[in-house]
Amino acid sequence: MGLHRLQALQENLVSSGMDACLLTHSRDIFYYTWTAQPGYLLVTPGEVALYIRRNLAFAGEDTCLGEEALHPVSGLSQVLQVLQEKQRKWKVLGLELDVLPAGQYLRFREACPDVRIVDAAGLVLQQRMEKDDGEIGAMRHAARIVAAGHEKLKTLDPAGMTELQVAAAIENEHRLQGHEGVFFMRKPDFFMSRGPFSSGENLWQFSGIADTVTGVGLSPALPGGPSARVIAPGDLLVTDIPACYKGYHADQSRTYSAGAVSAAAEDLYRQLRETFYFGLSLLQAGACCRDIYRGIMEFARRLPFGEHFLFCGDTHSRLIGHGIGLELNEPPLLSAGDKTILGENYTLALEMHAFDPGVGCCKIEETVLITKGEPEILTLEPAVLLELGGA
Repeated sequence: MGLHRLQALQENLVSSGMDACLLTHSRDIFYYTWTAQPGYLLVTPGEVALYIRRNLAFAGEDTCLGEEALHPVSGLSQVLQVLQEKQRKWKVLGLELDVLPAGQYLRFREACPDVRIVDAAGLVLQQRMEKDDGEIGAMRHAARIVAAGHEKLKTLDPAGMTELQVAAAIENEHRLQGHEGVFFMRKPDFFMSRGPFSSGENLWQFSGIADTVTGVGLSPALPGGPSARVIAPGDLLVTDIPACYKGYHADQSRTYSAGAVSAAAEDLYRQLRETFYFGLSLLQAGACCRDIYRGIMEFARRLPFGEHFLFCGDTHSRLIGHGIGLELNEPPLLSAGDKTILGENYTLALEMHAFDPGVGCCKIEETVLITKGEPEILTLEPAVLLELGGA
């Protein structure tokens, strides 16, 4: 299957007018070669070469490529020498400009002065949107790991525990069930904890760049995720801790209550859930992302909680969902500006929250597979506002 992906990329290079592309991002290299050992993947319409910086033996065991495509190199300097020799035949070279450090770009520019460098990230990410059976199977397994974390949480009485203690119990269960312990985000200098977990008044403290429930973290050095706050009886809790299995992610958010749920919180959650399932019905092959976003926003505005929908402190969230797969957040985006048309076997995380200053904050998120018919929810924990402990 990896070879089939490479053949598709080679065809896309021809149709896009690129003579070659050099991939340096580990997730993209893994997608095409099945190895994440450090290296550089050079693809032209007639050639595939994987230059491995370290651990050639491991790469040889992992990859779908034959031995003739594997080349040990000492580092980027040696790859640049290869490019200098080959670039005489090229006019256009594609690089992943969305994630390539500026210093490396300048080195490529110096090595290939007569070649026009363009962004190849769009070609790769467009191809990655449509998942194959193996990718979907890995995401189903990741969803089962996420579900195990929810099951662990439901055994706890969180009142009197810190957010960190609760989050650690969830994270530990994920690891025991096979979570690889890391998340990939296609954003330079992006940071997050193992996943947001927040409670009480921390639920409306929106920190960092995320347009959703973030938590405040343990210190200003990492201002997101669980904190040392002690959970009080009656607090709402939101957990948004993903899992990664064989490189593929599942993401789900759920809202709980430490003890009895107030009538106002139940009403806020009911309206959020109604809006969520309306939005889910719009996730159809052939639908446009920005139309889905607009439809959901119009639906929410007609409900009493409309002014609280997607509220983040002094602003509103700019998206309602995102692609998910080898990276936790990847194209497409369910936002006002994304014109992507959804296709069959695309996978998305549909996520919505509502914050009412007098009530608190609720959130729902699911990992969803686009099918020929109705969308399939891959994540398993039911969307119910549950009371924990308090017996």
